[in-house]
Amino acid sequence: MEATISNALFLFCIGMITVFSILALVIFCGRILISIVNKWFPEKKKSLNPSEEISNKTLQVLNATIKQLTASKGVIHKVEKLK
Repeated sequence: MEATISNALFLFCIGMITVFSILALVIFCGRILISIVNKWFPEKKKSLNPSEEISNKTLQVLNATIKQLTASKGVIHKVEKLK
């Protein structure tokens, strides 16, 4: 009986180590792939035409709304017009 439990715990540990190792490898490879893609194929930034720019009044309203909804903890980092 004791040998059976010992074998079960051994197989459990080997399985968990294997799963952890494979998941760590997937995360590591994913991060490398993301950095390579960002380096070689950067996102093309499209500048807004003057007619598409967001007015200061609209930005002030957005800032006031975020400030009120998040109790002054929220911050707007980027504002874009959607088509």
